[in-house]
Amino acid sequence: MKNHSIQFILASLFILTCSIKSYTQDYDEIGGPDYDTTSTAVIPFTKSMNFPFGKNYSTVSLKPIDIMEIDSLLMECAIIFIKSEKDKSSQLNPFKNEWKKQLVAATNLKGEIEVWVNCLCEEKKNWRTTILRIKNRKGEACYFSIMMNLTLKKYYDLKINSNGE
Repeated sequence: MKNHSIQFILASLFILTCSIKSYTQDYDEIGGPDYDTTSTAVIPFTKSMNFPFGKNYSTVSLKPIDIMEIDSLLMECAIIFIKSEKDKSSQLNPFKNEWKKQLVAATNLKGEIEVWVNCLCEEKKNWRTTILRIKNRKGEACYFSIMMNLTLKKYYDLKINSNGE
């Protein structure tokens, strides 16, 4: 039995290593971004934006490994949220919806990378290039946003559409 556990762990590590290696290929090597552009849009932060970060934040580029970390933190947050809800059929369930994600990243004064993640359960016009702020629609939990600190691997400020956001 112990032998099977070790084999499983080694096989899992091998698969994970291969996945990360293929996911983090050099941008120029494959001629495009290393993330799913059908569901994720990276919108560059500029100092002229007054949302989601202040003027004392700096522009930063996300690497493929950063986007992988964002997806991991997002999944962790959603699972914790669902476990805390009485209604386990929550629309925030990451396994039920194919979310469209908008990512805006910046560096704070401490040099930490922060990311605002905006998730939409339905595709909207210009979602890949324009920050969308959705108003409450009959209490649907179909849109939510969350702030993340990638440097500290923490998330905070979860706002769900059904809360009137």
